[in-house]
This record gives sequence, C-alpha cells and structure tokens, in this order.
Amino acid sequence: MSIMDDYAKTMRTVHMDDESRAQLKERLRKEALQTEPTSTRSLPGVGTYHHSAAHHNLQIQQPVREAHAAARTGAHTHSRRRVLAIAACSTLAIVGVAGALALGPQLLGSLGASPAASVSAPSFVLAAYAEGTPVPDRSNTVLTGGEFLTYVPGWDAGYSDDDDTTVHAHFGFIIDLTTLGKDITSVTYTIDGDDSAYFEYGQSRYGVQMGDALADRMSQTITLSSEELAAIGTIEGGSLSLEMSCDLPKSFNELCDARLSSHNSQNGNDDFYYQSITYGASLLSGRTLSITATFEDGSELTHAYRLEPVENFEEQLRANTEAVDESIANSTNPSELDLEPLFMLEQIQ
Repeated sequence: MSIMDDYAKTMRTVHMDDESRAQLKERLRKEALQTEPTSTRSLPGVGTYHHSAAHHNLQIQQPVREAHAAARTGAHTHSRRRVLAIAACSTLAIVGVAGALALGPQLLGSLGASPAASVSAPSFVLAAYAEGTPVPDRSNTVLTGGEFLTYVPGWDAGYSDDDDTTVHAHFGFIIDLTTLGKDITSVTYTIDGDDSAYFEYGQSRYGVQMGDALADRMSQTITLSSEELAAIGTIEGGSLSLEMSCDLPKSFNELCDARLSSHNSQNGNDDFYYQSITYGASLLSGRTLSITATFEDGSELTHAYRLEPVENFEEQLRANTEAVDESIANSTNPSELDLEPLFMLEQIQ
C-alpha cells in the first residue's frame, strides 16, 4: 500500500465538527494558491558584536525580529511548502473530507469512539500537525507544516560573565501553535524537560503610552485566551516564540574565539551561528509538546506531540535564514515564503 493510500485510509477514520473542517479546508485552499517560492537566495551579513575585554564577552544578534514582525502585521498568514499544498489538495479529492489531518486517528481524540460521538464531542486540530507531510514508515509522524519552528529571528551568544571558559547561547524560534476548533476559550501549551526551552508571549508594543505596564509571559507552561491567540501576528496582537537558552560544549570555544578576533560586525551568519542553533535544536529531540484546549462548556482535550529535528537541520536552517533575510532586504513579506521544515512531530496522545 502506498503512503497516499495509507494516508487516505487513515483520514477516513477521523471525525471532526463541520466548523473545524471548514476552517482547515479554507486554510489549505488559500495556501495552495500561494505563488512559487523564491528561487534566488543571498545571504546579507547581519549581526552586532559587543566585546568585553574582561570576560571576552561576545554577543552576536540577529536584528530582524522587529522587521519580521512588522511584515506579518494584518491578517495572520501561514506559509508552507508548495508541494504540501498540492499533496493536501490531492488528498482532499481522494478522501472527500475537508482537511489534511495527517496520520493517526488519535488526532481528534476519537480512537475507539463511534463516528456519532466524535462528531459531537469537542475537538481541535494543531494546524502544524494537520498540515504536515506524512513521514514514510513512521506512524503518526509528519514533517511540520506552517511556520512551526522554521526560523530564528533573535540570537545571541558569548562567554558567560561569571565564567569566561563557557560559551552560552540564547535564541528563539518563531512558532505557530494555531489550533483549529470550535468554541475554544483558551489553550495551554507545555514543553517538558529542563528549563533550557520555554515559551515567550510578548504583548504588542503598539499604542503603548508612557507609564503603561506590559507584562510578557515566559514559562514552560503558558495559557493564552482565544482573543490573544487570534491577535498573534497582527499589529494589535503579540508574538509567540519557543526560546532556547543553553551552555555550548567546549568545542564551540574555538568558533567563538574566531568571531571575537575577526571584529567583523557584518558577518552575522556563519558556522558559529548555524552550529550553535543546531546544537540547541538537538536538545529538543524527544521532548514533548502538550496542548490542552478548554471549551465553552468547560471540557478539556489534550494532544501531545514528540519533537524531533530533521536530519539535515543545519542545511534547512541555512536555506530558511537566507530566504527570510533576502525577503526583508527586498521589502517583501517573509510570511509568504515556503520555508523548509526543521522538525518532525509524532503524535503520542
């Protein structure tokens, strides 16, 4: 049986309410009409050095977070690979249902439930999983769709102030945790493991008056209301990222020293940048992302997914970074790019 046959067979077992089905169908339809992805990419140098002689402190920053956020104001746009849009539309035609719900009837918590019961029960879909490309020979596993951990808009690294032999890195992934469902009042996200990974929800600075208080939320567990979720990516809304903060192995000291000695503040994206992020991503391998939706009737539903970086993570990261940098340099919208997937998601609940 081919992967598409298996995909179609699985989708026939999945049941969801009509509104969620219509939402996903419309989202897939719009994304299938996207223009061809950028084929010519260049890498403009970006980055800023701050050198402290006392601690050999090096901070290399990607000053594109605000530019990227500004380009995404207005309607919340989600991008994914064009090949996925074509495959999803083909699947819709084969199966006759509205939504590429990926492998696994557990997606809507309907395993073992009758079709009638699952249609009426509260349900939701994590768009990054539903829009993903099934991984051959991997049950319930997809290459993520949308803007799920595809790009790093902010990064800095250098020797720690209290330990000039240890290189520390901090960076944040853009993360799209959109859920499609009916009557959802709030969603709680949790990343397990140590505190090297956590969510950050930043409230919009748009229209802030002198003296106004803004409280950003940073935690391994974060709850957002339906209103906050709907506003993410708009000028009035905030931003959501998955932050990584970690000490790098001693093998990175040489790369860090080379950056210090070069004094080239325009060389923002080099091996140190890509390899440090790749190392940080490896710390996410096997960690679980849990998503709990609360509905208007007070009921809750949880789905859990195991994260795993793709094998060619560094190569894909370079391609994505170059594409976004070029888009910003050309004053085009980065959210319209079809960025390469950097992670796989395996649904385990």
